[in-house]
Amino acid sequence: MMVVGVAALSFHDGLAAALVDRVPIGQLLGLRALFAAALVLTVVRWRGIHLPSRTTVLLHGARIGCVIGSLALTLVAVRTLPLADATAILFAAPIVMSALSGRVLGEPISRSTWAAVAVGFLGVLVVVRPVGDASSATALVALAAVLYALSALLTRRLA
Repeated sequence: MMVVGVAALSFHDGLAAALVDRVPIGQLLGLRALFAAALVLTVVRWRGIHLPSRTTVLLHGARIGCVIGSLALTLVAVRTLPLADATAILFAAPIVMSALSGRVLGEPISRSTWAAVAVGFLGVLVVVRPVGDASSATALVALAAVLYALSALLTRRLA
C-alpha cells in the first residue's frame, strides 16, 4: 500500500509540474480537492466512518488549511524552481515533523532525535546547495514543507 501511495504522490507531483504553466493554480487546487474529496468520501462510506464531532472541526480546518497552503506554495514555486530541487526541499518535512512534535503533540524529544534533526537538515542543505542567492521560490517550498509537517502532526493529533 505504501508503494502505491508513493507512486501516486510522484505521479501527482509530475503532473502538477507539467500543468502549472498552462493551468491556473486555483483550478489545479480545485481539481485536486475534488479528486481527493471523492476518494475520501468513498472510503468513509465504504468503511462506515463517522464524521468528526464539533470539538475537532477547528483542528480539521487548520489541517486542511496547512495542506492547501503547502500545495499552493509548492505549485507557485515549481514555476521557477526545478522539480528535483523542490522535491529535495520537501524531503525536509519529516525532519520538521520531528522538531515540532514536542510542541504540537507534547512528546518528549531526546538529544539523539535533535542530533538526527540537525544531520537531516545538513543533508537537505547538501542536496539543495544554497549559495546565498536563494530565490523566493526556494523559500516558498521551505514554507510548504513546514505547512506539510504541521498538517501531518495535526492529523496524528486528531487520530
